[in-house]
Amino acid sequence: MVHDPGETKLFPTLSAALLDQLREQGTVLDLADGEQILVEGTPNYPFFAVLEGRIRMTKQVGPDEQLLVQHEPGHFVGEIGMLTGAPALASARAAGPAKVIRVENAKFREIVSECRLLGQTILTAMTLRTHQVSGFMAAQEKLAALGKLSAGLAHELNNPASAARSAAQNLRQAIDKVQKLSIQYDCRFSEPQRMELLALHRSLMETKANLVPLDSMDRSDQEDEVACWLEHRGIGESWEVASTLVSAGLDVAKLEEKLGSRFQNDALEGATTWLEATFRMADLSAEVESSMSRISELVGAMKEYSYRDQAAFQEIDLHKGLESTLKIFSPKLKNIEIVREYDRTLPHICAYAGELNQVWTNLIDNAIDAMNGQGRLTIRTAPDAEGVLVEIGDTGAGIPPEVKSHIFEPFFTTKAVGQGTGLGLDITYRIIKNRHHGSIRVDSVPGNTRFQVRLPLKQSKENHEKSTM
Repeated sequence: MVHDPGETKLFPTLSAALLDQLREQGTVLDLADGEQILVEGTPNYPFFAVLEGRIRMTKQVGPDEQLLVQHEPGHFVGEIGMLTGAPALASARAAGPAKVIRVENAKFREIVSECRLLGQTILTAMTLRTHQVSGFMAAQEKLAALGKLSAGLAHELNNPASAARSAAQNLRQAIDKVQKLSIQYDCRFSEPQRMELLALHRSLMETKANLVPLDSMDRSDQEDEVACWLEHRGIGESWEVASTLVSAGLDVAKLEEKLGSRFQNDALEGATTWLEATFRMADLSAEVESSMSRISELVGAMKEYSYRDQAAFQEIDLHKGLESTLKIFSPKLKNIEIVREYDRTLPHICAYAGELNQVWTNLIDNAIDAMNGQGRLTIRTAPDAEGVLVEIGDTGAGIPPEVKSHIFEPFFTTKAVGQGTGLGLDITYRIIKNRHHGSIRVDSVPGNTRFQVRLPLKQSKENHEKSTM
């Protein structure tokens, strides 16, 4: 639901006296479940006041029908078109058995002009509702345009990224072939030396992936030792060569064992420079391949995040949504420790996947801001009495008690002007409570803020539609 029927300014409740006055001037209708009383786009439509049951207001947004609000007894529908002449902005139908008062256009205008209290109530609500619907439509149009743009961008990026990744793999194979051919025709080596050099290269390549990275001090010391060893034996550019050889897992002891006693003069210089060039090119091709893989992962994350090619309400894996959101935020998470406490045994749930990803986006983005880009982000999933629990925690400064009670209010923000609209947590609250019938709460002390989102475990599409009517 976009709107909360509990907002009394947007949805004031007509008094019993006003309802009686409308009843005298209109017609009482008994509605069956799902019976429609208003169709979006219809001109000159009547005014309705709800006596019993609920009336579900929806608006068509692309292929989907967006629930705007559920009107309760005492609420009214149809005032905007009555007073502005505009066609109906939304459709209305009964959510279960209901009873409404129908007042025709001309009669409604008479009542409003004669009853000051009713006119004031109607006009105030109409102004606010028109503003809300206009804002909603503008936001939906921007999101739709952004969705199309991101989908097109993802498609366009995926093809060259896949091609570049494949080319990088082929490049690595070509480099290996060229390196073997170069040593085969290098007259500085004897045949036994060629075999020993190729065996050393193969051994280092096999063990390189499992090497434990050295800390900066140990690495610097080892590079100094290797550079001195090389310089002492007349090897040019020894400092540059040393860095690559240390990265490959060679220290002075191994160099002495594998090369020092078996290669002399030009052969030793040829062996060290060949190894350095080989490992450098292998590192560069691996870096290109890794970068292309990263682009492909981000493209995949964008597709999973937006769910553009899937139905709005569907069975989803919560962990995939959380992971795709983390990938989107990867540039902002470089200095943040991410702790995943996932219960992988959790079953899939039925939900609006894209909207839940918006929830994770808002909560993670706020957590990053609260920590100023440094700290620990903890994401936990677990079974819960209500269904499933998703908890997002950070080690930021915390939420002051005087702020905590307001964070889910529309337009409330603690950020500087221009850095936020104050709608992130309001939208989050509505998505969880109104769209998914879940709950959200926050516990916060300095160094430990935790947002807990609880979602129903079992909710079929049919039951969901009934529950939102």
